[in-house]
Amino acid sequence: MLRRTVIRGALAITTWSGLLLGGCLAVRSPEPGAAARVAPGEGIVIGSIRVSDRGIEITPWKRELDEILSEDPVIHLALFHIESGRKRPDVAVSPDGRFEWILPVGTYLLYHTPSVDPPFNEPLAAFRVTPGSQPCDLGELDLDVSVDRQLSWKLATYSLLGVETSEGNGETVAWYLARHPGTEGIRQGAFVVDPELGGLFSHWSREACARILARHGMEIGPPEKR
Repeated sequence: MLRRTVIRGALAITTWSGLLLGGCLAVRSPEPGAAARVAPGEGIVIGSIRVSDRGIEITPWKRELDEILSEDPVIHLALFHIESGRKRPDVAVSPDGRFEWILPVGTYLLYHTPSVDPPFNEPLAAFRVTPGSQPCDLGELDLDVSVDRQLSWKLATYSLLGVETSEGNGETVAWYLARHPGTEGIRQGAFVVDPELGGLFSHWSREACARILARHGMEIGPPEKR
């Protein structure tokens, strides 16, 4: 099943980060070679993210020298844990777009900072993390962007045109099981995308976020005490 949303309207300026002073979110990737182990109150999500420049797939998951030499833009993804108000900038994504994250249980917004001046934070999708060491496959998130390739020393920039999400095709699950032999099954989950997610950070409201996610059958847990 394919779900598509087009991101429009206001984006949030970086002063939104002032809402997130609760601290840095703990995110880690499981060590390869064995089934992943998690602490109480943690869970594992896996999935893949593909990026296309108006229909042509690109590889924006670069690091270090690759960032300077590539004609494609670099996309940095971040996570916001709604229940605690904590965030984690620049979460790990493999060069082929796959991810495996061990996270505290709860509801998350996956967001990015489009390469515009001044920078903005823009939610892309939401997902849930449930407890246990059995991974949850969120499927595939497809980002359609428009890339401006600079004719100078500057890095290429991009703007987001739309977001699609679909069930995984099995390749990410096979990749994870090969990296973590002994894993006892994979649960099926899903990203949530919605046209209104893109403007959430312009005037952050937990209640507005809850209303959007409720349309897709997703509930936000109670706020965590600090």
